[in-house]
Amino acid sequence: MIADTVPSYRLANDWVGRLLGVFTLTPYDDWRRAHAIHHANAGHLDRRGVGDINTLTVREFQALAVRGRLRYRLYRHPLVVFGLGPAYQFLLRRRLPIGSIRGGWHAWISAMATNFAIAVAATTLIWFIGIGPFLLVHCP
Repeated sequence: MIADTVPSYRLANDWVGRLLGVFTLTPYDDWRRAHAIHHANAGHLDRRGVGDINTLTVREFQALAVRGRLRYRLYRHPLVVFGLGPAYQFLLRRRLPIGSIRGGWHAWISAMATNFAIAVAATTLIWFIGIGPFLLVHCP
């Protein structure tokens, strides 16, 4: 009996996720796929890369040239990890999921639908409250 109701919950969960994706600036279908891969491979050193912050082992770090070590240290700096990284993810990478096209067109359609919904929401807010208050809230 419970198995018969699972698809309706899944459908509802997917649409709630898509709606919340507009508020979090994250295309839900692309995120769901990448997040599932990330959790399936988290902590597995041979399957790193999807949804991860690059982390090297001590041996891998020591094998890098000086330039590579500097790049890695800059990449892992808190200003990058907590400032530039999220800005890049949510304002640029998630708008055009070029790397996710391998998973099919579903991720691309999800991103474009989310972008459209964000544009509609922003336009509506600007219409009602004006550009000044909108930018004062959203720019910081």
